[in-house]
Amino acid sequence: MPRPAYPPDWSSTVRGLQNGVKAAYTAAQTRVRYSAIRAASILIGAAGALGVAGATEAQRILYVGRDEGGTGSRLWLGRPKDGSAVLDLRAAEGEAGQWALRDQHGNAVVAEGPDGLGLARPVMPVATSWINDFPGGWPSTTSTSWTPLAHAWAVFQHTTVTFYFKASALSVSGQIRFLVDGDVIATRSIPTGTPAPIRTERFTVQAAQYYNPTGPLRVELQGRCTGTGGGIHATHFYNEGAGAVPTTEPPP
Repeated sequence: MPRPAYPPDWSSTVRGLQNGVKAAYTAAQTRVRYSAIRAASILIGAAGALGVAGATEAQRILYVGRDEGGTGSRLWLGRPKDGSAVLDLRAAEGEAGQWALRDQHGNAVVAEGPDGLGLARPVMPVATSWINDFPGGWPSTTSTSWTPLAHAWAVFQHTTVTFYFKASALSVSGQIRFLVDGDVIATRSIPTGTPAPIRTERFTVQAAQYYNPTGPLRVELQGRCTGTGGGIHATHFYNEGAGAVPTTEPPP
C-alpha cells in the first residue's frame, strides 16, 4: 500500500488551525462580554478608569480612576436623573485631594478643608461660652438639700453628649449633680479652700436612650452644701456632642 503524501509541514498546519479556532472563540466570547458591558452602560477608559453612564454616556453617575485630563485621579458620584455631581473627589498629581458633597445646583453642602483638615462647608458658628469670672455672680445655694441651680431644654442628636460646668464652694464644701429628663447622670464633689478653687466638671451622657424623642428634654444642674455657713456656686460652661467614628477599612 502506498504511503499517504502528507505535506512536509502538516503538524505546523494543524497547530495553526487549532490556534486560529481558539483565537476566534476567545474573540467571540470577548465580544459577548463587551456587548453585555456596553448594555449595562459600564465604560472602561484607556487609562483604566471605570465609569457608569446614566441616560447618556455624558451623564455619568459613577467615575473612578484616572482623571480624564490625565493629570490626577478622580472619584465622581452623579445623580441618575441628569448626571450632576453628588460627590466629587479630585486629586491632581502631588495633591491630597478635597472632597465635596453637592446639592442639585452644584453648591458644596459639605466639603473637606482645602488642606485635608476639618470642614470648608458648612459654615458653622464657633462654639463659645461667655461666663462671669466671679463665682459670686453664678447661680448658688446655701441649702444642704438638692436645689436646682440651672436648667435648659435639649434635643439630643449624638449618641454621646458631654456637658461642662464651672463650680466653686465658698467657705464650705458642696456637691453638684446633673440630670437628664429626671435621671441623675452623675454627682461631683466640690471642695472648698482659701481661696476657694474653681473647678471644671464634666458630665458625659450616653444619650442613645434620649435620641429622637417627641420633643426637647429637660436637663438640670442641682447643687447642695455639705454643711452650713457657706454656699455652692456653679454655672454652665459649654457642651459637645460626638459619636463613634466608623473604622476605615481598605477595599477588598
